[in-house]
Amino acid sequence: MSDITERKRTEDEIAALNQQLARNLSVMTRLQTLSTRLVQPQEIDAMMANILDAAIEIAGADMGNVQLIDRETNTVRMIAQSGFQQPTLQFFTENPGTAACGEAIARAERVIVENVDTHPIFAGTPAREVVLAAGAHALHATPLISRSGRVIGVISTHHRQSHIPTERQLALLDVLARQAADFVERSETEALLAQREEHLRAVIETAVDGIITIDENETITTVNPATERIFGYSAAEIVGQNLRKLIPTSSAAGADSLVANDLSGRKKNFIGMAGEVEAKRKNGTPFPLDLAVSETRIGDRRMFIAILRDISDRKRAGDLLRQARDELVKANQDLERRVRERTADLEQANAALLRTMAGQKRLEEQLRQAQKMESIGTLAGGIAHDFNNILNIIRGYATLIGQQPLTAEQLEESLRVIDKEIDRGASVVRQLLTIARKSETHLAPTNISDIVLTLNDLIKTFPKNITVSLNLDTRLMPVLADRNQMSQVLLNICLNARDAMPAGGKLTIQTEKIDAVEMRERHQVEAASGAYVCIRISDTGMGITEEVRARMFEPFYTTKGVSEGTGLGLAIVYGIVKEHNGFIEVESEPRQGTTFRVYLPVLESAETPVPRENKKQASAKLEHRRGTILVVEDEEPLVRLLNKILPREGYQVLAATDGEQGLDVYHDHKSEIDVVLLDLGLPKMTGMDVIPKLREQNPDVNIVIATGYLEPELKAELLRAGVRECIHKPYLLNEVLEKLDAVLETPRSLT
Repeated sequence: MSDITERKRTEDEIAALNQQLARNLSVMTRLQTLSTRLVQPQEIDAMMANILDAAIEIAGADMGNVQLIDRETNTVRMIAQSGFQQPTLQFFTENPGTAACGEAIARAERVIVENVDTHPIFAGTPAREVVLAAGAHALHATPLISRSGRVIGVISTHHRQSHIPTERQLALLDVLARQAADFVERSETEALLAQREEHLRAVIETAVDGIITIDENETITTVNPATERIFGYSAAEIVGQNLRKLIPTSSAAGADSLVANDLSGRKKNFIGMAGEVEAKRKNGTPFPLDLAVSETRIGDRRMFIAILRDISDRKRAGDLLRQARDELVKANQDLERRVRERTADLEQANAALLRTMAGQKRLEEQLRQAQKMESIGTLAGGIAHDFNNILNIIRGYATLIGQQPLTAEQLEESLRVIDKEIDRGASVVRQLLTIARKSETHLAPTNISDIVLTLNDLIKTFPKNITVSLNLDTRLMPVLADRNQMSQVLLNICLNARDAMPAGGKLTIQTEKIDAVEMRERHQVEAASGAYVCIRISDTGMGITEEVRARMFEPFYTTKGVSEGTGLGLAIVYGIVKEHNGFIEVESEPRQGTTFRVYLPVLESAETPVPRENKKQASAKLEHRRGTILVVEDEEPLVRLLNKILPREGYQVLAATDGEQGLDVYHDHKSEIDVVLLDLGLPKMTGMDVIPKLREQNPDVNIVIATGYLEPELKAELLRAGVRECIHKPYLLNEVLEKLDAVLETPRSLT
């Protein structure tokens, strides 16, 4: 019985060995078949399917897949599968390179999973449930690694039961993986080469220049379509022919061959260089050709690539260009001659025009100045009346002080009235001088309400039966204006209003800010964007008719009688407003009064006001005042007054009553004198003459000018001559002290 059992076991072992041998034979046969196919052109998808079948058979698996890495996007894509149903395929398609396959790719080594249910790679991942649902309980993933060491994909085989692969299975899978990796890499390389070849072919086929290849015997091996077009031959007619068919040997400057000399080393003709040769078309016509030759090797053979460019058109264009250049040079010479002649004519015409414009400008200034004088003339009666009143008030209070003793309170009140009347008279004089003076237009940030307030001193000279009402916005933003010209504008309009109310009435001046939109809506004027300042001047006079209103801004148009006006006033007003980029409009009806509105664009930026000095600071200055003042003034009462007042404020005083005496005093006390207070209208030597003489003695001398009126041009000249400050007469003591303090506190080097 034991013999039978032993024989039976032996027979079973032999049968098992036979089955294993049959499987091994089948596997080896499949591997041999794959090896044969791998060296033949194959579609990569079909080849990967065959490789997967072989892997499943080697591993004794039930299912599997192959995933490859896209070289351009570096993403994983399933390229072949066997045994999986749609839900599993959808998961692997949407989540390639996950779990064991992803681990094998990342680590570049095989991953064996004996039990999917318990292996840590699948713990807590969606892949675990998907793989188990597909019936796979064990798997191993083998990476596909190229000979260069790049991981290009993974083969994954799956088993329905727990499974541990044998060493032989793993060895065979490694062989299969290497073959698959080689195939994929070769396929990618071939595809890249094919792509580059196609790209190169497209470049050569579409090139504008001719491109030919020749061998060491100068036999033409390939040509592109441009070569056919240039020479008139078809490719079949010139491939296999000698290069001399296209470029005769005579064109090589006597050489036997274009290439032979380069090969022999006797002479360098064209290889690596470019040059012009004479070529011949199929019809025998010679033509110029740019030729550049480069050399390469294919195996052990040398090959030359020639780039050909037909330069016939370029040569013709060059000839035409030279001809055109010669003609252009000739034309340019002729043009230069004509320009010189024309320039001389224009210079003469321009000089004449400048003379005409200068004369016109002088005439305009004369007309404007004449109109100023006319305006001042119309004010003369009222100004004389006001000045007589001012003088009577001053004389009366001075008599009162001199004839009877007064209490301190009465004396202070009398002096206050005299001081007020002096300011009133000085203000009227300054306004008259400002309006009457000749000057160039000087635009500066200006507050219109301030101009109205200053002009009010002249308006107060109007007849007493005219009531003046001011409604001014003191917070107006400044406009860019010439203060003198704007004063003339407002005064002319006010004078017209005065003349329109011979029996008396009311004159109202109002300033306000208005935006451009409101102007367009309310007043129908074409205003630019931004804000405007509006000056509104209204009277309750006779009014004007529509006919007069239509012509009122015309030069020399007037409704006044002979010797009552020139008709320039409102024309000057209109011109000044336009020069300031402004607008002017008039509303009037007969017996209903007249309203003028002047609009000026607001200057958006404004300087920050300088804070005024407080009393405490002024007191501190008094305590620290030190220095000697040389007063050069021809009015002896004024000298005596300053001699009494300045020492009480901390200053020592030296005095001189003419220019020559002033220079002598300064020479004798130069080291003591800190400031020279100098009048301009001096006897013997004027203040203007004294200034340079003082600076000859001391270039750093501090000079303060005191004068009744100073033109802006003269003031600028004085400052350039070294004057530190200017004071307008009549001045207050505080004004003199402020100027002296400012000069002494600020070193000349900082001014």
